[in-house]
This record gives sequence, C-alpha cells and structure tokens, in this order.
Amino acid sequence: MPVPFHIAFSPVFAAIVLLLNNDRLNQRRPVLGFLNPWLYSIGKAGLADIVDGGSTGCGANDTDRGVPTPLVPFASWNATASWNPVTGLGTPRRAGIR
Repeated sequence: MPVPFHIAFSPVFAAIVLLLNNDRLNQRRPVLGFLNPWLYSIGKAGLADIVDGGSTGCGANDTDRGVPTPLVPFASWNATASWNPVTGLGTPRRAGIR
C-alpha cells in the first residue's frame, strides 16, 4: 500500500536533522536542539518556499474500517508565500542549511 507523502515526510525531515547534527558534531559544534528559532532564522537559504498548489481537503480512507470517506467541503488550503498550512515554512534544502 502506498504511503501518503505527508506521513512519510516526518521521518525524512528527522533524517535531515540527523545529518545536520552529525555535520555539526564533526565540526565540534553543538547539535541543533529546539528547531523553531533555527527554522525561522535560516529563511530562504535553507527552505524552498512552496507558493503554488494546495490541499484537497479532509477525507480519504477510514484506516480502522478500510472504507473510503467523503471529502469535507471547503476543508482545503492554498499554498502561499511564507508559512502556510499546506507546506509549513517550505521544503528543506540541505545545502542551504548546513
């Protein structure tokens, strides 16, 4: 069964942070720790701002019963500049966040 991207991305981002912390430890620097201040400080160098597209709304499959569920009308969001509920701050650019 395919895994939806939004579910797979958390472990992917955790792996990116692991690689960044490894780089920092190799440089005898402290690990990143609490990420929010750092994420907002790296800006465009470290994150690709996603401004096109959007979500399709809530609904998919009821994983407990294995049946499809209807989309909830008007429960969708557009990707916009800066933070948005679809992509957050954007997607990471590892070269820009070292």
